[in-house]
Amino acid sequence: MFMPAENRGSAQYATIEATSEPPFDSLTAEQRLAWFTDAGIDFALVNPGSIGILAYHLGDHRREAMRLANDFLVDHIGAHTNRMSPVAVVDWSDLDQAIAELSRMRERGSRAFWLRAEPHNGQSPAHPDWDKVWSAANRSRHDRAASRWQHPGTVRRLG
Repeated sequence: MFMPAENRGSAQYATIEATSEPPFDSLTAEQRLAWFTDAGIDFALVNPGSIGILAYHLGDHRREAMRLANDFLVDHIGAHTNRMSPVAVVDWSDLDQAIAELSRMRERGSRAFWLRAEPHNGQSPAHPDWDKVWSAANRSRHDRAASRWQHPGTVRRLG
């Protein structure tokens, strides 16, 4: 299991057998696209799910976990980024590396990224040091999805 020792308190829950069948089948990208067509959905953002949320809490392993989560999404969406876009998760502790990950993910078909609506390294995303992030996002035509997780299970979308 990829989880640093300091974050293993709830790891036991990751291996508990499900007590019921999931309400929805796990669909392939092709099955999901067929469902999109039937439902009249032209395009959808595919969120990273819980690994994207958990990755923020993995300390020194955060960047690697986020890259793996991003790769997993892109690999499963495959060549269908014209109708589905992975929402990239990015480690904001080094803005130059964050820009490199945004660029890498845009090249792989991502059109959006998560940004927790809170200070990163003691700076607001509105700080002038972040201008290079917003310039890169605008150049690559990335959309932003800002979120503030207040506690597990509660997500509030901003803006």
